[in-house]
Amino acid sequence: MLEEAGIAPTTRPALLRALDRKDAAAVAELGGPLAQTLIALLRAAGPAAQAVAALNSLTLPPKARAILQRLIDAVAAIAEQAPDLRLTIDPVEFRGWKYHTGVCVTVFAVGRAEELGRGGRYLCNDNEPACGLTFRPDVLFRMIPAAKALPRVYVAHGADRATAAALRAKGYATLAALPATAGQQGDAQAEARHLGCSHILSGTTCTELA
Repeated sequence: MLEEAGIAPTTRPALLRALDRKDAAAVAELGGPLAQTLIALLRAAGPAAQAVAALNSLTLPPKARAILQRLIDAVAAIAEQAPDLRLTIDPVEFRGWKYHTGVCVTVFAVGRAEELGRGGRYLCNDNEPACGLTFRPDVLFRMIPAAKALPRVYVAHGADRATAAALRAKGYATLAALPATAGQQGDAQAEARHLGCSHILSGTTCTELA
C-alpha cells in the first residue's frame, strides 16, 4: 500500500515505526494520502468479528483487498472448526514478520501475557508458498502444572511382571531393579529407599516399606 500510494522510500521507515508503536499522531503526519486509511487500520484492531466489519468498510487497493479477503476466509474457517476459540485481529502488527507474505498468527493463552507461538504464510527458497507455526517449548513448559507425584514401587529382581503391570494400571510408578542390583532382600530394600520408593514388589507381593 505504501508503495502504491507513492509514499517516499525515505519516509517509509519512520511511518512503519509509527505503525509499529500504534502512534496515530505520527501516522497522520507521515502517512500522506494514506494517513486516514492507516489510522482506520490502527483503530480496527480488536475482536475478530468487530475488526472484520471495520476492515470491510474501508476502501482498499486491490492487492490489500485480496489480503483482507484471505484474512476473512481464515477467520471463518477457524471459527467453523473451533467456535469457542477467541480470535483477535491487528491489521498493522508486523513485528517479526518481515519474510511473511500473508496472514500471520500469534497464539496466546488465557491468563498468560507471553506468546505461546507464532507463524504464518511465507515463501520457501524456491518461491513455493508455505505455511508454518512454531511453538515455544519454554513457555509451554512453564504453563503445564506440576505433575502429581505417583507412589513409587521398586520392582525387585525376578518380581512378577503381570503384578507390576497391574500396579502401573492402578497409578503406581514402577522402577525395575537392574541385574547388578539383584541380591539379598536387604539390598533391594536399601536400593528402593535410595530411589525414593514407598513400596517394593517381590514375586507377586507388594509391600510398603517401613
